[in-house]
Amino acid sequence: MSAPMKKKKKSGSGDHNKLIAIIAIALGVILVACISIYFITYYSNNYIGKVGGEKVYDYEFSNYLQNELNELTNEMDVTDDMTDEERTEKIKEFLTTTDKDGKYALDRVQANALDKLRLLKTEAALAKEAGFALTSDEISNVKANVDGMINYYYSLYQQQGSSATYDQVREMVCGPMTTDQYKEYVQQDTTISKWKEALKKDYEVSDEDARKIYDENPDNYKEVTVQKLFLSTKTEDEEGNSIDMTAEEKAAVLEKANEYMYKFADGSLDFEATIKAESDEENSSDNAGVTTISVSSKSGSENLDKWAFSREKADDDNVYTVVEDDNGIYVVKCTAVEDFDNSEHVDADPANNVAEKKSIKETIIDEIKSDKADKEVEDKATEAMKTGYELTDINESRIKDLFEKNEYVLQIVELYGAKYSK
Repeated sequence: MSAPMKKKKKSGSGDHNKLIAIIAIALGVILVACISIYFITYYSNNYIGKVGGEKVYDYEFSNYLQNELNELTNEMDVTDDMTDEERTEKIKEFLTTTDKDGKYALDRVQANALDKLRLLKTEAALAKEAGFALTSDEISNVKANVDGMINYYYSLYQQQGSSATYDQVREMVCGPMTTDQYKEYVQQDTTISKWKEALKKDYEVSDEDARKIYDENPDNYKEVTVQKLFLSTKTEDEEGNSIDMTAEEKAAVLEKANEYMYKFADGSLDFEATIKAESDEENSSDNAGVTTISVSSKSGSENLDKWAFSREKADDDNVYTVVEDDNGIYVVKCTAVEDFDNSEHVDADPANNVAEKKSIKETIIDEIKSDKADKEVEDKATEAMKTGYELTDINESRIKDLFEKNEYVLQIVELYGAKYSK
């Protein structure tokens, strides 16, 4: 196994329009959902009902259904210390026992999917009523962003030498939907996001509120930059397969790492030059072993990440540390820690390929406002659903058909005898 490496980020398009950011957020959320329903093979263009006069399509129900099915594992009371037989019996019990309302787990899945889909449709309708329907230009931006996403991933796969065709990549992005259907699907999420962005402008969040959130878990926000020399403790067998070194060989590597550390500390050996010449990590000759570690950008080494997040400030010039993991040994130095107190806003500089970056305080304040907006929109939709926005013109047979032909449902019925109300 090769040493972990930090991949280079793709540069953005340079378009910093506020709505583009909203669209990007919606696309990111929906992409995750659509990848989860990639394996749904049964699909048509029918709709299963209406909410507020708007059609609820098959692909939308399949999306929410699969998401709820994926959540089932979180409800199953199984543990790692169970035997296969114990685990199987526990799952069978869960899938074949009714709750206090007489509902099986699969009954709840179907009901939850319909409820959440109804909520989405209601939120989209209320957003339009509040004046946040997308303009023709904004709709064009949504469509262009979907096309751009497909092309981006197709290009990325080609660069990585993948044999994936354009249609296969398109299906990975759009799931069982056609490209046009996926664009329609994204539009309603973008409409809701547009409403939420407007609501956020009315919220007040103090620096003290943001600081409290940061202090509860600083590792969620701070960024730690390290520079490292990596010495692998992997070798190859006769067939070229990666295997662990012997205990003696690992001890020799550790001794070498410690020797390097002392020489870096006393200045008798140049740290950066040694990294470029001796490190076993990919790209070290180009990036000199520099990696920025954050909650969203891990190093690939759990031990190195743990060490990095323990740093409160940059190390002094002559301070180095040896960190070991299953792949090898790092001689590492912390060169910078960006935390709540020293994080600063960075303006976009397209000429130098620099994207806008919020400070940690700005990021937390925006998260708090987003949570408030999410809650306000959901509360308004939930209240509106008490007196309207019912699911009407329901095609019960179609819902039943989509449910029973879902691949996951078929599997757990076959494997565990899962039950549901017919």
